[in-house]
Amino acid sequence: MLQAATLQHRQRPAASVLVDPFRDYLEKRWEEGDAARRQLLTEVKLCGFEGSEATIYR
Repeated sequence: MLQAATLQHRQRPAASVLVDPFRDYLEKRWEEGDAARRQLLTEVKLCGFEGSEATIYR
């Protein structure tokens, strides 16, 4: 059996760490009126975003 001390828990990165590289792009698209969540998520995922839709809108 594994000891609790030997288990390593992977912490999720803070939302800001995930969103920051894409923040300018997302804000620009939002201001242009292109605020469809699924579309923006698809666009940033294609550019390497690893977070969820909820992360973008926090």
